[in-house]
Parts: sequence; structure tokens; C-alpha cells
Amino acid sequence: MHYECNPALGSEAREGDVPMKSAESSVAVVVSPASAVRRAPLTRQQVVGFWAAWLGNMLDGMDAVIYTLVLVPAISELLPPSGFEASSSNIGLTGSILFALFLAGWSCSFIWGPIADRFGRTRAMAGTIIMYSVFTGLGALTQDIWQLAADSDVSRPPIPI
Repeated sequence: MHYECNPALGSEAREGDVPMKSAESSVAVVVSPASAVRRAPLTRQQVVGFWAAWLGNMLDGMDAVIYTLVLVPAISELLPPSGFEASSSNIGLTGSILFALFLAGWSCSFIWGPIADRFGRTRAMAGTIIMYSVFTGLGALTQDIWQLAADSDVSRPPIPI
């Protein structure tokens, strides 16, 4: 079998080399099996891990959308017991501050890397899920805007997704 060599490679074709034709030109390039890049197939654990992370991110995004949908009615109800008038400007300001705190939780998720390194990924993830669930549940029991901020924004940990 005859192989054409790429002069830039500076070597002769060897047994096992695979000839490849360039799309841009008619020059044949020889790729040695040892130098060919081959991707290993994904394991079942890697595929499950990918989809779990993707679903987690999707649910986190859904949480943000739901948060924006209920923000105005919830703030309208919670501002008067907190000592503020439920005007559109107060609702907008308070909603902006609360949503900024909500997003700050996402931006601080990098702190869970060192925690996971020290205690293990499973324990770190379980801890964040438990904390997230507890403080989200406490958000349902809020009586004023300050409790809402503490329960659902400040005290809820950033999730390591």
C-alpha cells in the first residue's frame, strides 16, 4: 500500500499510518495512530453527572423565573407590615434589592469548591440541598419583608452547580 507523506512532517510513512486528505487541498497528510486524537467514550457516570448538572441549572433558572413572577404580589403584601408604603417605587426598589441578593447567591457558589475538597462532594451537595430546602421553606412563613430577605436570599447558601 502506498502512502503520501506530508513534507512538513519530515518522516516517511510507516505501517499502521492512516492517510488523510486535507479538505482545502489535494495534499495527503499522514496521521500516525499514536498522534491521532481519539476521544474516549463517556462513561455512564459521566453522562448521568452531566444530565444531573444540566437539570440542576435548569431548575435554578426556573427558580429565578418563578421568583420574578411572585415578587410583586409578595412584596405588595409584605411591605405594609414592615412599615413601608406599598407604592410602585417602593415595590420596585425592594424587588431590585431582593433580586440582587438572589443573584448574589449564584455569584458566590465558588465557595463550595473548597468545602467539597475538604468534606467531599457528596456531603457538600447534600448540605447545600438541605440548607436550600430549609430556608426556602422558611420563606413561606415570612411575616414581613425583612424575614423574606433573611429566609430566601441572605441565609440560603449559593448552590454549587
